[in-house]
Amino acid sequence: MAETPRSGPTGRTDCTDCTDCTGKFATLDWTHWYNHHRLLEPIAYLPPAEKEAYYFDQLHEPTIAT
Repeated sequence: MAETPRSGPTGRTDCTDCTDCTGKFATLDWTHWYNHHRLLEPIAYLPPAEKEAYYFDQLHEPTIAT
């Protein structure tokens, strides 16, 4: 009989039988690619994470009044 995964203090389950883990890791890999490596035409062919970092850098720069 297989052991039931138990939830730890962080909410993460420790699996002893990793038949489901490959699907979870595939989803995490795809999500990482989707946010950090795909290029979008509407935002100047930049990955979304890079564009977001650029946006917040511009937001915090002081403007110089002339």
